Formats: sequence, structure tokens, C-alpha cells
Amino acid sequence: MLYCSALFARYANKIKTAIFASLLVAILIRTPDVFPSFENKYFLEPMTFAEIIKAKESAIQFYAQDLLKAGCCATEAEAFEAAREEIYQESSFKNYFFTIRSSAVEKPLGYVWCDRSNGEESDEELLSDAYVQTIFLEQEFRGKGIAEKIMRNLEKQFKKAGASSIGLFVFAHNESAYHLYEKLGYKIMKIVVHPDMVVIGFRMKKELSTEVLS
Repeated sequence: MLYCSALFARYANKIKTAIFASLLVAILIRTPDVFPSFENKYFLEPMTFAEIIKAKESAIQFYAQDLLKAGCCATEAEAFEAAREEIYQESSFKNYFFTIRSSAVEKPLGYVWCDRSNGEESDEELLSDAYVQTIFLEQEFRGKGIAEKIMRNLEKQFKKAGASSIGLFVFAHNESAYHLYEKLGYKIMKIVVHPDMVVIGFRMKKELSTEVLS
């Protein structure tokens, strides 16, 4: 997900339409349980329609904060509307929404939103067979290596499903996430900058063809 100020001005009057359309899409989304438990402890549980909407509303809040930190928006209101529009426009029939759960605790640890294809990119270098939109962990579960385990599991399962590459976007100010992706072997394919050349974030990609499945 990446906000562009020009798009906000162009589509500001289409937010309600985008939200309504995404609700219809979410009703029809099928998220089969293709991601089994991993590490003998964690598992990804397909979301219900209501859970998908709740997760998207949560993602809007955090994405809006990121837009402000990155300097993409001048006000909180502008950031919120931009985040809402872009997140709902990301809906497609190839999306997967999962609740992150653990056998050790009863409540959810967070959620995952990923896409089986990122084939609409005009830049061939950015094309990927799978795309990670969001991995969110509640505060108390961060810093425990869970995000790394989830990413490794997603890579393994996507490769089993036939994907040869996986892409993502990370804001420049999210240093912990950037270093995690770098550690996992993701390479910067594009540096996203403001018109004044301030770095917003990075489009990253990993080839899965050389990964060994365990």
C-alpha cells in the first residue's frame, strides 16, 4: 500500500463508492485454510466477513499514522481519508485475511492481510506472484520473533501454491520491519520518494525459487 497525493485529489469524491464496492467484494472473498499451523504453536485462521471489515478499519488507523510520519499528508483528517480510500481500493478476489493465533494464549495475536497476486504493476521489476499488504501484531506480542515466523510461513505456503516471488512495501521510518525483511532476504526494488527527494519507503521483493521448504 502506498499513498500518492495526486491520487487523493483525483479520487476524493469516490471514497463512499470504493467502500461500498469493497464490502461486496469482501462478502464474496473465499479464504481457504491453506496456511496450517507452524512452529507447533502458531496458526493463521481465515477471517469472517465481519472480522475482515474490523481488520481493515484497524489498518486504516495505523496506515494513517504512517502517512503522517512519512510526510505524505498535512493533517490527520487528510491522512485518515487517504488511508481509508487506498486500503479499501486494495480489495480483490485474490486477497487472504487471517487472524494470527497461538495455542498458548486464547486471544488473537494480530492479523495478516496478503494477496495471491501483484500482477497489476506497470513496472516489471515490481511484479510478484504474492504480496504482503499488512502484518499487524498487538503491542504485547511484538519483539518476540513472531513476525519473522509468520513471514517464513507465508513464504513457504505461497511457494507450495506455486508462487515464485513475494513483494511488499515498508515505510522508511519503520526501521525494525525494514531490517526484518532485509534479514529474510528481501531486496529493495524501488525507493519511493517525495517530490523534494525525501525517502518515504521501499518496495521490496524476494525470489522464492531458491528457498528450501522444510
